[in-house]
Amino acid sequence: MEYVESNLMMMLKDHEGSGRGVSYEDVEGNLTAGFGHLVVPGDVDLNGNPITNKGQAISDEQAERWFKSDTDNAVQRAGGIYGFDRMSASRQKAMIDLTFNMGIGWTNKFPNAVGYAKDAVNSSSPERAKANWWRMARELEYKDGKDIRSGHSKYWKQTKRRAKNITKMIREG
Repeated sequence: MEYVESNLMMMLKDHEGSGRGVSYEDVEGNLTAGFGHLVVPGDVDLNGNPITNKGQAISDEQAERWFKSDTDNAVQRAGGIYGFDRMSASRQKAMIDLTFNMGIGWTNKFPNAVGYAKDAVNSSSPERAKANWWRMARELEYKDGKDIRSGHSKYWKQTKRRAKNITKMIREG
């Protein structure tokens, strides 16, 4: 099963916000522009100047080009996650969103979550698969969350609504 690209794009834009016409710092302090595009050397503002500071203007067209490129990159990288091709469309979109938001490095930050996904796609028991999807969602919410009193994960705290949506997609498939 595969996700519908237009639905994916709408979801990512909803999670990233309306797109910013100026450069800004994300919650980690990274210089960002448009729909969550991490500014890299060579990115230029509306006047052709390198983007090096907050508040530099970009065009709507540039924001859309970066969004398309960043989405294509996230789709390609998420497609390499073990069992991606055997996941439901909803879970595929969740993996892409996680990759778009945190880069493919999220799989190193949440190795237990990746292990639960692997167990879920390999399970011949629907009940066991469901339990592993729930464990994955819990891991994203609490990070090594054997003791939920320790609080939510950094991902959960920083992305709030997005994290709730993504973990629901993972649990419910």
